[in-house]
Amino acid sequence: MLNFKEFQEYIKNNVKDYLPESYKDADIQFRDVVKNNDVHLTGVMIKRENETLTPNIYINELYEKYSSGMNLDEIVGDIADLRIEHDPPEEAQSISSIFTNYEMVKQRLEIHLCDMELNRDKLKNQVYTEQGDFAATYHIKIGGDGMLRGSAAVTPNLLKGWGITEEQLREDSLRAEHSKGAVFTDIEELVAEKTFGLKTTNLLDKQNDIIDNGDGFSLYCLTCEEKRYGASMILREDVMDKVSKLMGGDFYILPSSIHETLIVPTTTQMTLEDMSIMVQYVNKEAVEPEDKLSDKVQFYDSKAMVIENAKKRESRLAMEKANTKTTSIHQKLQTNKQKKGNIVSETKRTSSRIINNSSGCMNVWPLLFFWRKLKQ
Repeated sequence: MLNFKEFQEYIKNNVKDYLPESYKDADIQFRDVVKNNDVHLTGVMIKRENETLTPNIYINELYEKYSSGMNLDEIVGDIADLRIEHDPPEEAQSISSIFTNYEMVKQRLEIHLCDMELNRDKLKNQVYTEQGDFAATYHIKIGGDGMLRGSAAVTPNLLKGWGITEEQLREDSLRAEHSKGAVFTDIEELVAEKTFGLKTTNLLDKQNDIIDNGDGFSLYCLTCEEKRYGASMILREDVMDKVSKLMGGDFYILPSSIHETLIVPTTTQMTLEDMSIMVQYVNKEAVEPEDKLSDKVQFYDSKAMVIENAKKRESRLAMEKANTKTTSIHQKLQTNKQKKGNIVSETKRTSSRIINNSSGCMNVWPLLFFWRKLKQ
């Protein structure tokens, strides 16, 4: 059996036999690419003369199929078919020429979100802005309008060539994000849409009436119209303000994937631990590694209009409460030392953590998992 390097050489030496005559002088190269969540993949690029855009065909999964017994020549034929199928149209070849023209580029900007800790390698050569646990990276949309969709990350070299600041890039990208169109939907409607083809309602079109019925089991999905890289909608202040009005105030954000987030009202019967376990499980069992956003549940403070790691917020509030109690205790000690015994007892009660083993998540969990499986 060929090792991975030999597998690449076999592809390089034989793939042209399966391609049309126009590919006879094509240059064949292999590239190591760092994808989302630092997933390292190897892609083959079959580039003809004068082509500026060439699809990257990842071969890691194909090598696994070969290792499992799939015929090698059949795999090479599949690679050739993929190259022909994803051949960019002539009009797409001109898109790369706009990369040096920022005035044209900024109409195609979009933001992707990723977990800072899970993407250290990927972020080394990308312009990004820290957003708490997340990094907002900036990309140039390629294709669309009937053409194959893709994107190119904004690198420090591109930024330098444009002669603009990171702040300007961020402002222009957020402005361009409005063209994606935010969509906010009840997850039960999404399941019905996937299962029965029923039409969903964009709740952002409603007035500012509170939609949470307070039953403790509500779950909503926030994404964009294309349902690609829709997690970035949480960066739009107008969207978050609207969602907070519909939720009646603060809410939790479950980082479902890079394409959407899930919104949970604070009236939920789930504890923070419930939500954290649910996110971790669904991310592991029903989300592709490259599509995973994070395991860290977030909290949106509607008054401060900020997103914060929910567990860190809970710890911070507990510490502030403990400090307040301590101050109160010292004051009581100064005024009445005879109450010392009671004060010590109160301190112990304050320091102890009450764990609520709510089973509310069991009502939401199957629904979320089922919806996730339907998306695959």
